[in-house]
Amino acid sequence: MKEATVAMQQRLTEIRSLTGLRGVAALYVLLFHYFPPSTAASPGHPLTNVLHHGYLAVDLFFILSGFVMAMNYSHMFASGWSKAAYRRFLGRRIARIYPLYLATVIAGFLLVIAGWLRYLHAAPLGVALCLNLTMTQVWGLVPSFDSPAWSISAEWAAYLLFPALLVPTMFRRASIGWLSALISAATLAALSVQQASLGHDFNLREPLNLSDPWCALPVVRCVAEFTLGILAFRLAATPFGRHLASSRWLAPAVCVAALMLLAIPQSDLAVALLFPFLVISLASEAHVPGRLLAWAPAEFIGKLSFSIYLTHKLFYGLLNAIYLRAHAAGLPHAQSLAAIICISLTFPLAFAAYRTIEVPGRRWMRALFESTAAASAIHSHPLRKPETAPANALSATILD
Repeated sequence: MKEATVAMQQRLTEIRSLTGLRGVAALYVLLFHYFPPSTAASPGHPLTNVLHHGYLAVDLFFILSGFVMAMNYSHMFASGWSKAAYRRFLGRRIARIYPLYLATVIAGFLLVIAGWLRYLHAAPLGVALCLNLTMTQVWGLVPSFDSPAWSISAEWAAYLLFPALLVPTMFRRASIGWLSALISAATLAALSVQQASLGHDFNLREPLNLSDPWCALPVVRCVAEFTLGILAFRLAATPFGRHLASSRWLAPAVCVAALMLLAIPQSDLAVALLFPFLVISLASEAHVPGRLLAWAPAEFIGKLSFSIYLTHKLFYGLLNAIYLRAHAAGLPHAQSLAAIICISLTFPLAFAAYRTIEVPGRRWMRALFESTAAASAIHSHPLRKPETAPANALSATILD
């Protein structure tokens, strides 16, 4: 398995289709938040069901992250855990997510202070800010100031557990991998039917929509799906998995199945469990869906996806203000009008955040972490050359 993983890493230099898939997921979340299902067609209408399932794009993000982390970083731990490898992995993850995360958390905090965003929790704002800054807020503690940041907090827990998750999913025999998949699927099934008994507000329409910090359920949801993403990469690295990814009929079939399930009420668990196969089938451009997602505009949206995701709900206060004024003025479709205005503002802000915060911040923090690690290595072992990143890393294109 280790040899197959290395071979796949050497074979692939970019997966533009998965970058495009991230863009689709980010747009789906944006539509879910800006066009609530109550503003769509009547209950039970397929369009309403599709909107209700928009939150599942975050589940796709979690599975994609597990897939990409395994692809980019499993080789670091193939020979066992080491402090240096773990520190290097976490440093790269912090460099990837924290600059923009920090900016949006501070922006959300200031908007809460100004009264433009609501924050309903008993914890003092100072304590909540400290927990948000350390990305630990949804570990059973407090909500996020920038509400989409809950998933970053949950994923941070998965990053901390990453070496331990690799042991059963990547570095043990296939039966252990299948057992890990079964446990992850059972965990998601339990979350989807036992929210009430665990103390979370039960929502029949969105049974996996667990973003409230109560009982750290978002972390459980994320770790289960992150594990499925790692297992998806393990399968994709096999000859059979590569055959699936290059099949001309599988990806269209899985995409059609996903769209059909999204239009059916209470199909949330089935959709989430289909996502690993969707990722595997789209990890190629040998078919029409892969080529569409690798198309330059789709890839561009994919590169902006992290910025779109973290910035769009900062406009929620403006959204409500526009809606109230439009509604008071008797304008038709006031909610849709407010949503369109805020969406038109989200894209320029996301692009600006990507160019001025996300990309330069990632480069600066990564250089800082790696120079610190190199200096530490030289200090500890004066005769040893510092390690460099593998030439086949996929970070630039698949947004690791």
